Amino acid sequence: MRALVILSLAPLASCNILQGAYEGDGFGVLPPPMPGDEVPCGEADDADCDGDGVVRAVDCDDRDPDLGALLYANGLDFDDNFYDPPEPLGMDWTYSGQSIYATSGGQEALLGEGVHWRDYVVLADVRSRGTESSCSTCSTLYRLSDHPDGVLAAPDYGLRLDSLFEGLPGATDAGITFSFDTKDAMVWARHDVANNTLRIFGTVYGGEDVESAYGFGEGHYQIYMVYNANVSGNPDDGWTAGIGEGELMNQGWIRSLDNPDTMGMQWSIYDYSSSGPSFSMLPDGHRLDDDEVTWVGRGALEPEPSRDARDAVRDFLFIADPLNCADRTYTAKAHEDGHAFWFVGLYDDGEAITRLDLSEDAVFRVDEHAGTATLAGTATVYEGPGLGDAYAAELSWTLRGVGPEYGGPKIERPAIQPEWLSDQWEYYDLVEGSLLAADGSEVVLAQMPADGSYPFQVGDSANNKDVKYGGSTWFTFERMDEHGALVTTGHGDLNATFDDREPVCTGRWRAGLLARAALDDVPDEGFIGYRCALARNSASDCFAEGHFLQIAAFTDDEEDDLSSECGETCDNPSFDQLARVDHDGGLDLSAGDVAAMRFYVLGTDLVCTAEDDDGNRVVARATDARYTEGPNGFSTLNMFGDFDDVRVCEALGLPD
Repeated sequence: MRALVILSLAPLASCNILQGAYEGDGFGVLPPPMPGDEVPCGEADDADCDGDGVVRAVDCDDRDPDLGALLYANGLDFDDNFYDPPEPLGMDWTYSGQSIYATSGGQEALLGEGVHWRDYVVLADVRSRGTESSCSTCSTLYRLSDHPDGVLAAPDYGLRLDSLFEGLPGATDAGITFSFDTKDAMVWARHDVANNTLRIFGTVYGGEDVESAYGFGEGHYQIYMVYNANVSGNPDDGWTAGIGEGELMNQGWIRSLDNPDTMGMQWSIYDYSSSGPSFSMLPDGHRLDDDEVTWVGRGALEPEPSRDARDAVRDFLFIADPLNCADRTYTAKAHEDGHAFWFVGLYDDGEAITRLDLSEDAVFRVDEHAGTATLAGTATVYEGPGLGDAYAAELSWTLRGVGPEYGGPKIERPAIQPEWLSDQWEYYDLVEGSLLAADGSEVVLAQMPADGSYPFQVGDSANNKDVKYGGSTWFTFERMDEHGALVTTGHGDLNATFDDREPVCTGRWRAGLLARAALDDVPDEGFIGYRCALARNSASDCFAEGHFLQIAAFTDDEEDDLSSECGETCDNPSFDQLARVDHDGGLDLSAGDVAAMRFYVLGTDLVCTAEDDDGNRVVARATDARYTEGPNGFSTLNMFGDFDDVRVCEALGLPD
């Protein structure tokens, strides 16, 4: 079951087609023209060319005896009376006047509620406006985990920093290790093409290593390390870095987050080498038995930039799992001590301050290929005038460049914003910014200062509030009422944290059709019913890799809160794959192909077909008795699905 948007179409609610029987006097819209210049049995509306007992005037296709009466047709023109979308459709789907398409890569939408169709076939041309990421244009991202061959005994670790707690009351001379896998720890490495830097960042868990457990300092820590000196390599052969000097220096920090022994303390770290690279991340199986392919990162560290002779063991040693591609998609939220949006005079044109937070599903996304960034989510007032008011926030920017020559930096916390760090920040110019309320009133944002001297800055500590990865900008605003009349003006700030999400890659995607579908009985748990979809799985999925056509059933079992059709054990009680037919990838939506798709539901028989422009067709078949009626709809995953020439027809038979 997935998040779902309802596209409630008035014409559908007026239809009442039961068990394939046609009722009514026509819909005023004939099906789109089919290939061929002539109708073999003539032009008369009462002709029955295919002998299915349905006259041409109301037949979905009078040359196909499997298709009976036309139940619904949609040319998707703005003046088409059969499509009257509500305002608004929602952030996840929109209507262009030619097609319905997903603006989120993972959503379902039903065409109306309460439509009691039983035996029917839904037809649509399906294409893609793109996937959630492009493997050829993104930075390279790695998920890091503990190395099993650390010198110290368990617990396993990916980072060791002996003597880090030296001089603190209660600390001992035990080794100090940090796990990349324990208690919600999550660490990433990213190579940024734009500035040729390798960054290690995330949250670790550890402390003094005492008899297979943690002692003094046990807790979560934020780790940040940037290698920007003498970085070389590529995604195939790996990466190395060497000691630099001056501002071009490999350095970072580790910061305590949540334990009473070291709460809030922060230590600097620098790379170290007596000769050769100071850091390597290579696919060589380093210190792994009989393994020459696993990616392993390693590099010595020191607490001082002088890099004197080492007096303790301090180093990285971790496994790195290279992901197919990096999708620069982040969870956007307020900075750790307060707001996301901060306004002066939002409601009263005076000096009153209003603070807003962001919803859990708010997303900040960077398209490196296009040089753009977007922020979308619900912003809610939690302090000041307007308490409780909610807005749909949508902001978009274009990339100006990386480094101080492109603007700023705007420094408000110099202790955590050293020059070597702010030199890595990205700068963006605001194109559009809007906070739209449910009553139609709107807050329109403009970049401040107008001369562009301080554009939107993005990077570590760039939110001007904490050491986390985020962004900040100033803006002016105009607040309009639902009629477009000016209500108030003023200025404000955006200070947000951007947490890395599990990347979404083109190696896994889906787009297809729903039938006999309905909302789940439990609110916000998506839909139940059948799905016919073109899909691709990557090698990391628990189902088999490759391109395929699939028929699946979604059930009303307890929501598993998964974003895919399987968990680590492929045990998903709300999803049942009924049929899967593999193909060679010749019909690939992510490569720009268009699929003419049909999904037949006739009794307990389910047939899903997909055909390309050359007439090549893939067919999947299944039988299932769980669902007997319901409307159709659309489904996407990691694919900005685009659906056109939508028709629903009475099903009288099944294709060969």
